[in-house]
Amino acid sequence: MGAYGTDRQTVERLLLPAMMQVVLTMVIRGLGDQAAPLVPAQELLTAALREPLDQLASVARGKLVRRAHRVTEAVMAPLQDELIGTQVLAVAQYIAWLTQRQMLAVGAESAFGRAWDAVAEVFNVAAEEIDPRLVDAVAAGLGQRLQAQGYFRVGSAEAA
Repeated sequence: MGAYGTDRQTVERLLLPAMMQVVLTMVIRGLGDQAAPLVPAQELLTAALREPLDQLASVARGKLVRRAHRVTEAVMAPLQDELIGTQVLAVAQYIAWLTQRQMLAVGAESAFGRAWDAVAEVFNVAAEEIDPRLVDAVAAGLGQRLQAQGYFRVGSAEAA
């Protein structure tokens, strides 16, 4: 068992910053030179990805990183045909859903919490242009794919 509990719990701690990192990377690519204000958020997400791994042996670390990478790719792949704004909002909405159900606690001073605050403006701009029903459906699908993989099932409680 790792510093944050079971392997599943450690992978769950990796998945949310990894999913945010995926969509933020696409936003940054799309914005080009105008993306400079988002680079610190990307660095914070990288730090958030390292936090659950810091106290693990390198063998365990590698195994869990590969697992989180596979799951992230599997659950995010169906979003590729969606507008980037829809992807951003769906990931944000899923994270918000987890926190509302007390399945996730985001520390305000954690790297993940600070990254969340840093990209909130991007989320707000995207929200003005995207149909909320579409975001609901995409976020629900994201959650279903994660649960099908064995993550964030009702009754588990994690902290990021």
